[in-house]
Amino acid sequence: MVLRKIGEGSMGVVYAGYDVALDRKVALKLVQRKLVNKPRIRARMVREAQALARLSSPYVVQVYQVGEHADGIYLAMEYVEGEDLRAWFRDPKIGWRQLLRALCDAGRGLAAAHAAGLIHRDFKPENVLVGRDGRARVLDFGLVLSEGEDDLEDDDGSMVGPVADAKALMATMEATESPPPEVTTRRPRMRRVAGTPAYMSPEQHFGGAVGPASDLFSFAITVYEALYGVRPFEGSSWREIQEKVRRGVIPPPPPDSPVPRWLFRVVQRGLQRAPEDRWPDIEAMVAALEKEVGELQDRLRKLEDEVNKLRDRAKGAAKDAGGDGEAKGDAEGDAKAQTDAKAQADAREGGDAGTPGGAEG
Repeated sequence: MVLRKIGEGSMGVVYAGYDVALDRKVALKLVQRKLVNKPRIRARMVREAQALARLSSPYVVQVYQVGEHADGIYLAMEYVEGEDLRAWFRDPKIGWRQLLRALCDAGRGLAAAHAAGLIHRDFKPENVLVGRDGRARVLDFGLVLSEGEDDLEDDDGSMVGPVADAKALMATMEATESPPPEVTTRRPRMRRVAGTPAYMSPEQHFGGAVGPASDLFSFAITVYEALYGVRPFEGSSWREIQEKVRRGVIPPPPPDSPVPRWLFRVVQRGLQRAPEDRWPDIEAMVAALEKEVGELQDRLRKLEDEVNKLRDRAKGAAKDAGGDGEAKGDAEGDAKAQTDAKAQADAREGGDAGTPGGAEG
């Protein structure tokens, strides 16, 4: 039962619905007919949606059912109350630790898709939903591609199907005020490029083989943007973004960023131009992010324990002195001095962010 329209995108319209048989709300996505107007394209979309339906992860919006209807395709999906990652991380009340937890959730969602042989190819903040429970889920695999599978070619040699959605591509071009670059294949025909330029990997920009490492690069851009408020490769046009990606110079974090500077090194590795120079997989990058945060939390806990011990000693010294204010003041002064020294040492341990990764080509 359809309740109301809740959104519309390049792939189709999304409605809030209700599954009477299972007594649950669902999101119904109706794919535009013009995108599935050829039997093999329709068959491919159904096949890929079925693969998503078999994917069960708490960090991916669950696809319950897929089918064909009125010459189109519908997907019944998990209904999640929340907002997309971009809207969520713009909330000034959200601290960097909370941000990082949500980003790691999204990374785990991508890792689950990769384990199932699926590549997202358009990972960005808008394709991550943060629920009211604080858990992030990856959604909108509209450009998803099975690993090892290439774009479908139409009879005239142009690329078609969900990974070559011309409307999505042109919407992106309008946003960047630049025509899309055309990447040649082995034959003298032109190929459309799938993805959002600001989040695309070098291999997506320049026609290389797309795989899990491409999603990792897009994930690293999203992490950088969420933590530092800007993207590493900014540009007013697609070509300007392309050139910055080609050069591979990664700007260091803003000097006033509250984010520990050692986290930059984790993100920096994910943004390397060559896929083999990045983290071996999303799971490894997520583990590195969590390890750094875990080590920071351990240091903070130890510091807090030492502060509490010093305070206890100060209280004990004051009591032994029979209420001597001078003894109490000296003890508390010692505790404060040691606490300040410890905090300064921890700050120095973070170190500098280092030089930008990747040399200019």
